[in-house]
Amino acid sequence: MERKEFFREIEHREVPWGERTIHVPVFYQDAATMNAIFPASLARIRKLLPSPRIHPIRTAPGRALVSITAHEFRASDIGPYNEVGVGFPFSLDHSRSPVSTWLGRRRGEQSLYVHQLPVTTAIARDLGVEFAGIRRSWRRSTSKAVTGGASALRRRERRS
Repeated sequence: MERKEFFREIEHREVPWGERTIHVPVFYQDAATMNAIFPASLARIRKLLPSPRIHPIRTAPGRALVSITAHEFRASDIGPYNEVGVGFPFSLDHSRSPVSTWLGRRRGEQSLYVHQLPVTTAIARDLGVEFAGIRRSWRRSTSKAVTGGASALRRRERRS
């Protein structure tokens, strides 16, 4: 299937935004994604969460999951850019065992708290903040931020 054919039935509108016009929804024609999930200190993850209602998914006593996702968007309506997300799988309002976590995942009861989401272009950052409601502090627009964020995470985890 050709890429244009895939998007054929989706209405693609031009929307004025600042001094330019963008297409909504933003189409991503060529992308690559890598995701890795690691065990991490439950106590350290809890310190990073904004609410006591958020319960990290535990894998063992004192351990929870951290998800690191890297996206390379090679072709999109807003141009090419890269993004790295650091997040924590969680359930809301109650703690779950690993078995019930996988069952809850099937029913849509599991979510991902996105702790950091740096990007490599200003337009990706600004659209994330203004259209998707992503906190500005999550979005940085330099490749140095992407590299620095990953190494900072490694340093913190080694200390726990």
